[in-house]
Amino acid sequence: LIPGLWRGVSANILRSVLFTSAVLPCNSVLKEKSRMRPGLTRDGFCSFVASCIGVFIINPVDVTRTRLYNQPVDEKGRGVLYKGPVDTVIQIGRKEGIPALWKGVGAHFVRAGPHTVLSLVLIGMLQRNTRRLKQWQLGIPI
Repeated sequence: LIPGLWRGVSANILRSVLFTSAVLPCNSVLKEKSRMRPGLTRDGFCSFVASCIGVFIINPVDVTRTRLYNQPVDEKGRGVLYKGPVDTVIQIGRKEGIPALWKGVGAHFVRAGPHTVLSLVLIGMLQRNTRRLKQWQLGIPI
């Protein structure tokens, strides 16, 4: 039972690192390069685009992770269909084609997109308000 809790953890770690590594810098660069005025509209638009990019990047990892989690196991608790994440990707590519790694990308965005957009918009609001507070404390006109 306990080893089963760790099945697919390497894919999950990769997923978290990839998503964060894609979304945060993408959002920052989009905000810097944007000609939009700082505010909710710019934050919302940039975070939406960053979220789309992030979901596109991590969907293959999520498909891999789901396959690892859901495969049957032998009496020793080892998966019977896949040896690990790399083997899973290879088998999916050979049997179903590379586009199969993006199965469910639309549903994935519907689930992850709003969370990411709301989080990044909230972070933008907090950053602006913190900046204003610091300016006020230093006596700088806002």
